[in-house]
Amino acid sequence: MNGSIATQISVIMPVYNAEKYIKLAIESILSQTFIDFEFIIINDGSTDRTLNILEEYAQQDHRIQLVSRENKGLVATLNEGLALAKAPLVARMDADDISLPDRLEKQVAYLAEHANCIAIGGQTLIIDPEGDEMCIWNKLTCFEEIQDQHLNTFVGSAVAHPSMMYRTSAVRSIGDYKEDCYPSEDLDLLLRLSTIGDIENLSEVILKYRVHSQSICATQQSPQKKKVIEIVNQARFDRGMPLLDIELGLSAEKDESSNDLKWGWWALNSGFLMTAKKYAKRLAISEPLTLNTWRFIYCVFRGY
Repeated sequence: MNGSIATQISVIMPVYNAEKYIKLAIESILSQTFIDFEFIIINDGSTDRTLNILEEYAQQDHRIQLVSRENKGLVATLNEGLALAKAPLVARMDADDISLPDRLEKQVAYLAEHANCIAIGGQTLIIDPEGDEMCIWNKLTCFEEIQDQHLNTFVGSAVAHPSMMYRTSAVRSIGDYKEDCYPSEDLDLLLRLSTIGDIENLSEVILKYRVHSQSICATQQSPQKKKVIEIVNQARFDRGMPLLDIELGLSAEKDESSNDLKWGWWALNSGFLMTAKKYAKRLAISEPLTLNTWRFIYCVFRGY
């Protein structure tokens, strides 16, 4: 595709203390089959070597627009990126994930062919801190299925935020991201977008989504759950729908299992046996005296 025409995509990536994974994230965007984009990277006050790495890449590729300043938080950074975006389409990216090479190409093509769709995600392959595959997250594709989950459950977003591409004008028309909706600002954005157009997911995997101990889903689990309840019921109220039972959302048992056990089961149940065996070996060393460990090890070496 000719890079001399007007930029079609603004890729927005907030970054905070991401030195461990940032190179893979950046390279996955720079190596896309669709090359006509600007890459807006905002360093949100990192205190590790992140900025040094970002500056090296910015010198190598003219598509990178690097902004670095004091820490303001994720939502303020996302809105800053939106204000800088020059393209009609925005693609989200996180600093610890990996976009597959044809991600942007597939999403641009889909939006070009579906005028009613204003935001498109895709299937997401969950990987662990070492990059080993664990499971496919959320297989919903059509607008009706996605909207049903968003409005009738407290599960949260059916579209992985860093996999999203949306129409810039649509997001600006609804007022961008809301600071008071963190750490579920993506769900709030999608619910507001759904009042003016369709939200969908591609059926193909387009992103590797990394989970680790410092990710938002790990460090903000309880606040995120409470915010989801608030956002869903506000959306239902705005639509004249009865509120969902809040106790239903708060009564879910807290997951007390270790990451190794939880991620091991994800891998085993999804057929990623090599990853499951890795966690079985770790648990045999770190938690050798628990029944859950040996139940898991037994299932791994039985192959189910």
